[in-house]
Amino acid sequence: MKEFFVILFSVILIDNLVLSRFLGVCSFLGLTKSVKNAMGMSVAVIFVMLVATAVTYPIYWNLLAPVGLGYLQT
Repeated sequence: MKEFFVILFSVILIDNLVLSRFLGVCSFLGLTKSVKNAMGMSVAVIFVMLVATAVTYPIYWNLLAPVGLGYLQT
């Protein structure tokens, strides 16, 4: 039963193909009417990606990797 919940959790949150593809095109679909808006959204996306990387890197190496929970990596 435990394996079932691990697989379910993985499929819903980690390997969700639809969610990951939507997040990638959200900025493209939302602001493509002018170059100025698209550039502003691009800068915002790059900033968010940098901050997310800076936050998740120490979490992975300090919390997940030492106890062998690398499969929870997002």
